[in-house]
Amino acid sequence: MNCPKCDFAVSSVLRDDLYITDIAHAGEDWHLARDKIDTALDQALLNRHKGFKIIHGHGNDSGHSAIIRINAVPYLKALAKRHGGRLVQDRFNPGAHIIYF
Repeated sequence: MNCPKCDFAVSSVLRDDLYITDIAHAGEDWHLARDKIDTALDQALLNRHKGFKIIHGHGNDSGHSAIIRINAVPYLKALAKRHGGRLVQDRFNPGAHIIYF
C-alpha cells in the first residue's frame, strides 16, 4: 500500500515495533474497550508503528473478558479491512490480536 500523500510504500516508512494496548484488565466495559482500540489505532498510525497489538484477554465463555473478546475480534477485523491491514492472533498470547499495516 502506498501513502496517498507522498506515494512511498507505507511499509518502507514504518517503525519496526508494535503499539500495544491492554483493553480488558482494568475493569473496562465494551464501550471503553472500543474507545481504547480506536485510540491505539490512532496512535499506531500517527507514530508510524508497523501495527498494533490489542490485549483483550482470553476469558472463558462468560464474564467480563469474554464479552470484550467476543466484541473486539470482529471489530479488529473490520478495522484491519478498512485500513488495508491484516489481523492475526498473537502467537504467544491467546488473549491478544495484532493488526499489521
